[in-house]
Amino acid sequence: MLVAPFYEEIMFRLPLIFDKKYIIISISIAILFLNKHDLIFAIILLVVFISISTFLLYNKKIKLSNTLEQFWTNHFNIVFYTLCISFGLLHIFNFKEMTTAQAILSPLAAFPQIVMGLFMGYVRIRFNNGLIIAILLHIYQNSITTLWLSI
Repeated sequence: MLVAPFYEEIMFRLPLIFDKKYIIISISIAILFLNKHDLIFAIILLVVFISISTFLLYNKKIKLSNTLEQFWTNHFNIVFYTLCISFGLLHIFNFKEMTTAQAILSPLAAFPQIVMGLFMGYVRIRFNNGLIIAILLHIYQNSITTLWLSI
């Protein structure tokens, strides 16, 4: 209830404001979070990713950083909506043992999380401390949902 919002906001909201470090941190957290059942594999993958991405993004001879920043700036709507929708769709995995019909309809079940992702994304880019506000709102929302489901 407290840890997942932190990881999820770092993965999906931190890179909404372009910075090479934010992208590396975001993907690094995603690697750890999505491979939490195999920590050794996650750490190896993380070391490889950080090494390669640091080389590619900070090497002056390779123009990847400039290209990526231009894409982020020129196509921010694609970046924004991709991250927000991905956040919502990640929550499909909250549902256990789905039937085929439930799996087909699962994007509809994740619709509230997609809307929340859009709202938290707006908070992230609109306010100076947007990431902290988004994390706190996410914790609050999860707390309310958990309390409601426990009744």
